Amino acid sequence: QVGDRYMPNRWDDEELSRGFFPRRRGLRVAPGKDGALVARLDLTRYDEFTIWCGDGCKGIPLPWTFETRSSWSAAHRWSPDALRAHASRAGRVNATAAAAPANALDDRLAREEAALENGVPVAGLGEVRARALGALVPGMLLKAVAPRDSGWQLSLEFDELSQLQSYMVRLSQGGPVAEIRVAPLYRAKTPAGRWVDVVYVRYEPTR
Repeated sequence: QVGDRYMPNRWDDEELSRGFFPRRRGLRVAPGKDGALVARLDLTRYDEFTIWCGDGCKGIPLPWTFETRSSWSAAHRWSPDALRAHASRAGRVNATAAAAPANALDDRLAREEAALENGVPVAGLGEVRARALGALVPGMLLKAVAPRDSGWQLSLEFDELSQLQSYMVRLSQGGPVAEIRVAPLYRAKTPAGRWVDVVYVRYEPTR
């Protein structure tokens, strides 16, 4: 259970437009009977007897004025087969994608997250992401793939710079590559001490 009176949520805007002004928010997340992830967002409003407004109004809630409205969300049950399908090499992408559970491919939440992280889908993005995933060195994480100029930028997270060097070699061996280099000015470290870097790759056009 997560409680935060400043929790941002698009559902807030819908309720505010109806004259419902919540003072408390609570989010509960739990697995359902079938293993799916289920979440309930509670928005609660109430009247109060205000006693102080010096650094922000504070008051005593009036118990007979409470009203709660709830919104439910659910994600399909996660399957490791879906993850293995996305991590397959380019030569096996079609076969593994066919074996991936339909509900994982239809998961609306996953599509929205991918759109937020990688932008609007463009031609060739799926193939580039598959090749980028297939070249990953153990311990590396592919964070995002985005078009850049006539090529692609791959955002990566890893522990050692030697992993990045090995990754670039594996990526160049996975198909005809016209250019591959570390993009300047992107290198950083996460709070956990892992490197974050961006690799620019431009593939030879297919004939």
